[in-house]
Amino acid sequence: IAVLLVRSGGGPGESEVFAMTLPSVAARSLDKAHPKLQRWFALAVAEMAKTGVRLLVTSGARSLAQQAALYAQGRTAPGKIVTNAPPGESPHNPGVSGFFFAIDVVPVVGGKAQWNDDALWARVGGMVSSFQEGGLTWGGNFKNLSDKPHIEVTGWRTLRAAPQLV
Repeated sequence: IAVLLVRSGGGPGESEVFAMTLPSVAARSLDKAHPKLQRWFALAVAEMAKTGVRLLVTSGARSLAQQAALYAQGRTAPGKIVTNAPPGESPHNPGVSGFFFAIDVVPVVGGKAQWNDDALWARVGGMVSSFQEGGLTWGGNFKNLSDKPHIEVTGWRTLRAAPQLV
């Protein structure tokens, strides 16, 4: 399994992506994602690859400390606000079952992350909307803080409280 690693060049659109083969890392990155996210990602990767676009997961499960650091950005820490979810209130924080309910992705073309390509983001959003199983929400449609890289399982709060996935 090929894994893409990102080295940031300092700002959006300035990232370089390197492909590496790391089966154990790739298997772990989404193994505790809700199965619906796993299936969507597999289909999205295949669909994007038809046009030479790779899809990279930039964030999956987050610890409470990681979520706290992101939530502090633009509030009590330098930077702009990147989330409205405090620790324990994000679908990136694993639930009782151990699964997490959101991933963040970025399209990659020619080894470069395409953070600002509206056409590619529209494709990502369209793939979320047209996912045959349904039940996913694209962050690009959020009203208060558009979050184009974000895909979450609809109804994740209820699912997160369950001891096992149904």
